Amino acid sequence: MVCYIETSIILSLLLEDEFFDEAVKIWNSPNEKVTSILTGIESLIVIRRYYKANSKKLPSKWLSVQEKKIKEMLSECNLLNIGEDVQKIIELKREIADCRSLDAIHLATAIYFKNQLEVSKMSLYSFDKRVTSVAEKFGFPVSW
Repeated sequence: MVCYIETSIILSLLLEDEFFDEAVKIWNSPNEKVTSILTGIESLIVIRRYYKANSKKLPSKWLSVQEKKIKEMLSECNLLNIGEDVQKIIELKREIADCRSLDAIHLATAIYFKNQLEVSKMSLYSFDKRVTSVAEKFGFPVSW
């Protein structure tokens, strides 16, 4: 099975939030992982903001360790750059507008992967209810 990993999964692993245990199960599943380059960008921005807000409580090397973890996790995924193919999907699939802009890019990327890999079933993993709600409209089995 192929699964699209949305940013919230990686952030749960990095920040060990309330979804951490479920994120570990998702990450450790034998599924082929795919995602957008956007996942790396969003993850990096969020952990840097998190570190800035919590730097007095965190070890001095926390940020560099987390940045390294992002690279390691993304190396386990097939990454797609955001380009014209993703833009065309957003233009054609008006229902994508039911979520935020960056989430629309994630969904369009998942649709692109599904079409390119010619898989009948592809899961989308996200802890963001807006993402999962729109993903279901496009026939993605939403898991978490």
